[in-house]
Amino acid sequence: MTSLYTFKHAFVAYQAVWHPTHESIVASCSGDETFRIWDLRTGSDVKAVKAHDNEILTLDFNKYENYIATGSTDTTIKIWDLRATLDEPLMTLPGHILAVK
Repeated sequence: MTSLYTFKHAFVAYQAVWHPTHESIVASCSGDETFRIWDLRTGSDVKAVKAHDNEILTLDFNKYENYIATGSTDTTIKIWDLRATLDEPLMTLPGHILAVK
């Protein structure tokens, strides 16, 4: 098996997900506390977001494509509006006792 694309984070990447309607867009999350949006056409990251205070273990697009949710070992889930600048989450859901996966 041969990889078609290789993208790098500063630390281990935990998950990558395809955009639900744009086949050239992939999002990934990492132990470097960031999630990244990648453009497969250019091979580069469109946006890198320092999203949590600890490792991000999981992420997913919503089916309507405008939002992405991230879950971290900092025990929060954050909702991000992809139409915005991504400087701040749209919503933070705290209070999880264990890491969010």
